[in-house]
Amino acid sequence: MEQHLYEDQFNEIHNFEECTSVKKTLVIASTPRSGSHFLGHALHQTNHFGFPLEYANPTNLARWEEVLNVKGVKNVLDTLKTKRTSSNGIFSIKAHFSHLQQFGGLREFAQSLDNPHFVMLTRRDILNQAISLSIARQTGVWIAGQQAMSENVKYDEKDICFCLKRTVLHNASWKYLLASTGLKYIEITFEEARAKLPHTVCAIANFMEVDLPLENVTLSPVTKKQSNGINEEWKEKFLQSKHSEILLDIDLALGLKSKKKQLKEILFS
Repeated sequence: MEQHLYEDQFNEIHNFEECTSVKKTLVIASTPRSGSHFLGHALHQTNHFGFPLEYANPTNLARWEEVLNVKGVKNVLDTLKTKRTSSNGIFSIKAHFSHLQQFGGLREFAQSLDNPHFVMLTRRDILNQAISLSIARQTGVWIAGQQAMSENVKYDEKDICFCLKRTVLHNASWKYLLASTGLKYIEITFEEARAKLPHTVCAIANFMEVDLPLENVTLSPVTKKQSNGINEEWKEKFLQSKHSEILLDIDLALGLKSKKKQLKEILFS
């Protein structure tokens, strides 16, 4: 399904007037519906972390090529560095694991960036994330302010299973690659960032050795919460399912003869 783009990302108002050469790059290594928009917009508020957006998302990339009049992901990034690097020399990008194929892998992606520092962002409640992803796949809305392709959503257990498996796999893949390549990274959860946003921003600044004035850390969320009663309703329905594919798979994989309650504790604790 085609989707309407998040148009605000292309607005020149978000360009920095006094761009400088890139000294360090912040990469928010994430998965869909992990809260990366929430964290990225909070970091943008400080004026010290560029503007973390999904510049390498294939759908966004096609439009960026038109806007910047260049071709290819490397040329798009090089041009964006001249426009979206904050005055302290920080450029930022949000990247899902699936975006790495644009570059040929993590090593190639890292080589296209200047002194990259990775923040691996995950959600503790992966089932909620999977449900949110299933809804977004139906509506085409990934961030508040994006025009919906469809207002009709329906519960689809198989799709939730798919989203859950993919999220777990991509989280594991990010962690494996970051650990095995020796790249600089820290881990942060969406729940932690939401509960202690200033603390989280300071932690990222310390990790990157960015001098962040205290007055820039008084933050309020910019993005709006998208979840509603449907998310909780679907979660309960999924947990009550007698034939949940993902639960059966894990039961077989681990050789467990546990009751469903025990499997839920393993999955969602």
